[in-house]
Amino acid sequence: MSVARCCGRSLPRSGRKSEMACIEISLAEQTLKLLDDKGGLVRSYSISTSRNGPGEKKDSLCTPRGRHIIRAK
Repeated sequence: MSVARCCGRSLPRSGRKSEMACIEISLAEQTLKLLDDKGGLVRSYSISTSRNGPGEKKDSLCTPRGRHIIRAK
């Protein structure tokens, strides 16, 4: 089972109290889930990963696993 979960800093949301945002990605289910600070599902998205499967070898065209930083929209 390939599931990655990463929780970030508290993000202020307009008109709401700050909360911790978590992203959970499942390669097996091909989904990305946005979770609230209590682990509740906020939204789910379908994703597409490499047909070469997961892997970390350079230039393999595989989907890299591990912790990553989102730097830009």
